[in-house]
Amino acid sequence: MIDYKKPKKISLRELTDDGLWKFFNVMKKINEIKKKKTKTPEKVMELIKNLPKVNDSFSIELFNAPELDLTLDFKDRFYFAKYLHTTLNEFIKEKRYRNNYRMWAWIALSYLDTLTDDFSNILEKYHYLPDAGVIQRDNGVPLLYRHSVRESYLLFDNYKEESKIYFSRNTMSKMSDFLEQTRGYTKLRRHKSMHQYLVKKYLDPNTGYLKAGAASKVLPEKDKGRSSVRRVGPLYECLAVSYAAPRLTTSQLGELLGKGLEIE
Repeated sequence: MIDYKKPKKISLRELTDDGLWKFFNVMKKINEIKKKKTKTPEKVMELIKNLPKVNDSFSIELFNAPELDLTLDFKDRFYFAKYLHTTLNEFIKEKRYRNNYRMWAWIALSYLDTLTDDFSNILEKYHYLPDAGVIQRDNGVPLLYRHSVRESYLLFDNYKEESKIYFSRNTMSKMSDFLEQTRGYTKLRRHKSMHQYLVKKYLDPNTGYLKAGAASKVLPEKDKGRSSVRRVGPLYECLAVSYAAPRLTTSQLGELLGKGLEIE
């Protein structure tokens, strides 16, 4: 276990530009090591020691900000999002900090041990650093939706208990494939009826989470995955060519997306 030193409680802060780049460069190096697929945990542990501290000169305290409890454990990211929303929502709305990317990066840094299962499952850097602001990529599909903190907060803010459908159960260190297949498409994120379609089609009423197999692989030759959410994004983009797709209702989406994607 890595001794990731931090205070038990701390007022909300934001990283400086130097802090963002320091965090970014450490995570980039860790990702490079992991891509080599060699078991070098000692190298990762050494790099983690180079991360900014949560309360050093690489971050500044936000004025009159609420306090976060850094000792808490969470069953999964839904409960993490619920805690953040309960604790920070009023402040974020008042200060209009939805797009304060330095703040979101600092929160990820503060809960990094929790978000990575004590650094045993470290994902790509943009799961912890927003793909925006000074560290935004120059090209490619924007990856802001992958941020483990900001996106979790936004999902809960928008959908409350129904946001469970986007989170992996019983883990903090994984992003669900369902989230990737839905939030990864800009047009799906912006469609007002899409969330209700996804809830009606894929939510397990017994748990509130995702139905088993909802994001299964699509294998046409084996007649598998016909109802998988993996088909929704590409088919929706096809719909947009012939229909005013953003105006489609939940029931119309179920009818027009095609066989396997009907709402039963």
